[in-house]
Parts: sequence; C-alpha cells; structure tokens
Amino acid sequence: MKSILFLAIILFFKTSLFGQDYNQIIFEKTFVNRVPLGANKTEVIRNFGRPQKIRKDKDISEDGRWSNYYYKNSIVMISLENTFRGFTILDTSFTLKYNKITLKIGDKLNMLQKYFPDSYMMFRKLGGDFQVSFKDRSSFLVFILKNGAISEIHTWEDI
Repeated sequence: MKSILFLAIILFFKTSLFGQDYNQIIFEKTFVNRVPLGANKTEVIRNFGRPQKIRKDKDISEDGRWSNYYYKNSIVMISLENTFRGFTILDTSFTLKYNKITLKIGDKLNMLQKYFPDSYMMFRKLGGDFQVSFKDRSSFLVFILKNGAISEIHTWEDI
C-alpha cells in the first residue's frame, strides 16, 4: 500500500512539474518578413537587400561557422551552406511570421500568451525569457521582454 501511495505521489509531481512543455513550431515554416528559415542566401539578399556589414563568426565548438548579415540593428545568420539559419530582430523593419501569427518588436506579452499558451505557462513558472521550441530541433525562438513588450526576437541553438 505504501508503495502505491509513493508511486501516486511521484506521478502527481511528475505531471504537475514536468507535464507541461514549450509550444513547438516548425523551423522551415517560420518567416522573417517573406523569407522562411532555411531559405538560401540569394533569397535573403533579394528580400532584405544588401547587408550593411557582413561578419564571419563561429561557435565555441569550432564546428559551427556562419556569417552575420547586419541590417540596421538586426542580424541575419547565414550558414556555410548558404542557408538562412537564424536571426536577431531588434527593430521594427522585420516581422516574424508563423502561419497566421505575425509578431514584431513592441508587441505585448498578451499576444505571446494568446498564440503560445504552453510556452506562456513555462515562462510564468520558470521566469527568464519567453521561449518557443522548434520541433525536432534542439533550438528555440526566444522573445526578450521589457516592460511587458517584445524588445528582441532571436533564434537560439543548443551547441
């Protein structure tokens, strides 16, 4: 009887603490303006124009290398394979689109809550930044909030 009670308590805590997860979205269906993540570099330049500056970068493992394309205050990351691999949006010239969702700098937290309720619950529970997981990837879409509004949107990849 004690073991059944113990298992019931463990199951309760497991579902109440770990039963929730972040909302998931599909990487290739996530757009910045009209350009999907995973698009080739030519499509990025055709839609965003020539960058103001290009800086080559690498992650700490030395395996991942990419180029940062600077547009105003925002950055578009292009992989060695010449694909759109990530971004940092810091100004209103870029919008994030996913299905019928459109988000931009200055939008309020309640919009994120409406579109991503599971991620909102994780945000309230854990604090930190608001995150949405990319399905089948070890990466996230991250929203940084200041005074209840989006001040930055970026991709984050677990390396």
